[in-house]
Amino acid sequence: MSPLEARRIDGVAANVVTEVTVNAPITAHILGGCSFGPTPAEGVIDERNRVKGYAGMIICDGSQIPENLGVNPALSITAFAERAMSFVPPKKPVRYLAAERIWGLDGLLTRTTAPSRAPLPPSS
Repeated sequence: MSPLEARRIDGVAANVVTEVTVNAPITAHILGGCSFGPTPAEGVIDERNRVKGYAGMIICDGSQIPENLGVNPALSITAFAERAMSFVPPKKPVRYLAAERIWGLDGLLTRTTAPSRAPLPPSS
């Protein structure tokens, strides 16, 4: 908030000292700690978010973001988590929503009309 904006609402413009004096922004969003790297000496996770040296362990949070983004990182964390989960194979059998069983899977997430197809088999 600028001093002009603060005066308009009878507020006080304030900032964190380190942001002003040494150009080091801070955040309430804890980030970093599990960075990507091609070797264990250079990073904690690999290109598929798997923790090196720990079979079956993956990172799906803000710890893989190396530094403060300057904005709320919620959407970035969501995108990274979605990408990480795309590498995890689904458990069998796959459970379908009722709409997926009735109308199929094609076009559910787009605004295009899906081609007509037979309903999916009922889940067991």
